[in-house]
Amino acid sequence: MLDADMTMGPLLTQILISSTGFGLLLFGKKQKRLLFMVAGLALMAVCYAVESTLWQAGSAGVIVTALIAATPRRAD
Repeated sequence: MLDADMTMGPLLTQILISSTGFGLLLFGKKQKRLLFMVAGLALMAVCYAVESTLWQAGSAGVIVTALIAATPRRAD
């Protein structure tokens, strides 16, 4: 997966997606919210499962959109 001639774009995309996933995982663990933990794990796994940068970004967008859609809204 990691080639010696990897350019900066894919590497930066992987770091951004993985660190967002790690942040969601920590937030979910602290708040005891399973949905956020699963989304965080999924975001971290995307970088290992998908090789193309475009597909990584698209998959991450789908995961985050699903998280937003599945999160219950508060009636203030």
